[in-house]
Amino acid sequence: MSPSVAMLAGVVLPSALSVAIVLFLRQPLFNLLVELCGNAARAQFWAVFSVLFTMLSTVFGVLASLPGSDGSLAEYRGLVLALTLVRAGVLGLLMALVAIAFILLAAIRKYDEADPRRPAA
Repeated sequence: MSPSVAMLAGVVLPSALSVAIVLFLRQPLFNLLVELCGNAARAQFWAVFSVLFTMLSTVFGVLASLPGSDGSLAEYRGLVLALTLVRAGVLGLLMALVAIAFILLAAIRKYDEADPRRPAA
């Protein structure tokens, strides 16, 4: 098996497992989030956020385990470079999602504290 096929399989199989888990948990997670968040709009956002984070974390985990510069993939330098760039991009997306979550959580807290008549979400 060539290294490119092995790497492709190494990305596809965990990603497929991640999709299966997301599909399995999607409705129970949404129901729980509606209760925790107080309304369907917030729950929908956090459900999508959870799906994205699960998928991207899986892909990053696979890409983080790529062989380094040990020379075993010297003839596939282009592939290794491309996968390294994808890994950096996925890490950037994960960092952006974490930043969005922190900003939104702070804003939600202020919003909920501003109107004491509303039940806390």
